[in-house]
Amino acid sequence: MTVRSPTEAIALPEDARLLDGIRASEPRALEESMRLYWGPLMHYARAIAPDSDTAEDAVQEAFIRLWSRRRRWTMSGNLRGLLFRVVRNLLLNQRRSSQARQRWLQHLARRPLPVPPSPAEESEVRDLAAAVDRAIQALPTRRREVFVLVRKSGLSYQEAADILGLSRQTVANQMSAALSTLRQALEPYLEMEQGDPIPFPRERRTS
Repeated sequence: MTVRSPTEAIALPEDARLLDGIRASEPRALEESMRLYWGPLMHYARAIAPDSDTAEDAVQEAFIRLWSRRRRWTMSGNLRGLLFRVVRNLLLNQRRSSQARQRWLQHLARRPLPVPPSPAEESEVRDLAAAVDRAIQALPTRRREVFVLVRKSGLSYQEAADILGLSRQTVANQMSAALSTLRQALEPYLEMEQGDPIPFPRERRTS
């Protein structure tokens, strides 16, 4: 004798009537479907779900989808098979999602934890940030404007020149002077070789 799985179930006589009622948006048809199939669906879901709460969530979601998508179902009469298939797919998708999440957590667990900065390092960072701000504020007004537009705001030399009403070469000269001044001001805080860049965002030198 061939044993059918629940998702291959033969339609019961009530199925066609209940499906027609659900498609016609009759709440009683949905209520009757839940009375008829809630128990069998829960029995099946508990057999393949990791726990009872997950099983109940899947069964509940199956009925929600049955109602919310009632005008889109194209099946002819096999309500029981439809519900079992929806429950099965929901639980399989939940399992795949859980497995993917577990793999990601295992990947994270293998990564070394970042070492938090020491109080001394945090103090050095604060001191450097304050020194940078002081050095920028101490620049002559026009030079400071050029520096802020190019290095802090990411404008090109030409864009900064257009805003300030200067030539591109003047902007380039002002930037060179600003960087030289800042390098000297920050030298006590940075171990830089000759020609090393100052640690600011780099400008976009487009023409």
